[in-house]
Amino acid sequence: MTFIDGITYMHEHTTIDLSRLKNIDDTNLNCFDETVEEFKKLYAKGVRNIVDVTNLDMRRNPLYVQKVAELSKINIIQATGFYQDKFLPDFVTDASVE
Repeated sequence: MTFIDGITYMHEHTTIDLSRLKNIDDTNLNCFDETVEEFKKLYAKGVRNIVDVTNLDMRRNPLYVQKVAELSKINIIQATGFYQDKFLPDFVTDASVE
């Protein structure tokens, strides 16, 4: 992927699911068709790049995001990593320096 001149949105969520973390079912954004249409409107207004900061704890979905990017023609750069220290899985906190 190559950076393309235009407007860049630096903190967005193409899809996000916080229901597991917050114990609330109404924290799941997964409206694919609506997202594609919104991103097409953004493209028409000059947006060319989006940094998607949805991470593993927020149920990051690379295939979903890739399809949105292809259909909307917007470059989407996805974050990696974890949400907050209190949500780190055991394998992170138990890992050794080696």
